[in-house]
Amino acid sequence: MHDLPISAAAIYRGKCAQALQHLQGIVDGMMSDGRLDPREVVFLNQWLDAHPEATADWPGSVLQRKVRQILADGVISAAEQKYLHEALSHLASTLFDEPGPAGMPRTATPLPLDATALPELGGLRVFLAGPFLFGTRAACERLVAAAGATACERVSTRVQCLVVGARVQPATWRADPWGDDLQEALALRDLGHPIAIVSERRLLERLG
Repeated sequence: MHDLPISAAAIYRGKCAQALQHLQGIVDGMMSDGRLDPREVVFLNQWLDAHPEATADWPGSVLQRKVRQILADGVISAAEQKYLHEALSHLASTLFDEPGPAGMPRTATPLPLDATALPELGGLRVFLAGPFLFGTRAACERLVAAAGATACERVSTRVQCLVVGARVQPATWRADPWGDDLQEALALRDLGHPIAIVSERRLLERLG
């Protein structure tokens, strides 16, 4: 029996998967000594620019955006370095395991996330349960507002979708500040309120 031809799309998905594995190795190495050197940030930016396959999918796409923002003015402030260190630490431990559209095998997360795609954002009332990899809560609110959605201040029956930030720790979310918001959303669903609970990844995929 002849082997079936491998499509160009399948080859590209394979390259993306390999690039993400390489990126995970780089991030793991950067975090191994518990500190972040500005030269490592510059190297990461150069590597991402040279390997577009690594930025075609989550989380490489968002990581590249953040690194470019931090390096845009030529200065890495203490606050930016702290933020990036926390984000990379979380990437090394959890984000590469989040389920993705390419069908790559990854570890399931205990966060109560819906597997379905995020609904259209136009007219949607959204609650943002952070922290987010994309940026601050204010930046995420501007993002959803530009897409026609309304960011709500608290979880209630008016909320139609709760978006969980990528930097929420999957293993400890119940004890985190955002745990109460998630628990309340789950309680509302038990009462029959149709609230979707999706990841930051799903939000950014919907927004392209």
